[in-house]
Amino acid sequence: MSNLAAGWTTLVLTEARQAEFIYGPPTSAHEAYGVLAEEMAELLDAIRANDLDAIRAEAVQVSAVALRLACAEPTARWGA
Repeated sequence: MSNLAAGWTTLVLTEARQAEFIYGPPTSAHEAYGVLAEEMAELLDAIRANDLDAIRAEAVQVSAVALRLACAEPTARWGA
């Protein structure tokens, strides 16, 4: 976990903030899950290709999407 101090958390936060600015908050848990599933599939592709740079980039994106989901404010469409 020592690599967390090497700026990985900053990369995740930057990615999450950029996505929030471009796309806004998730409109439903289902939408957020779809985005997370897509990013997970891209991470799996990178793992299967054994491409460390792509693995890292996709892992940051998966983390950012999961963070956005965890921090999302439920709306009426979420059943709140």
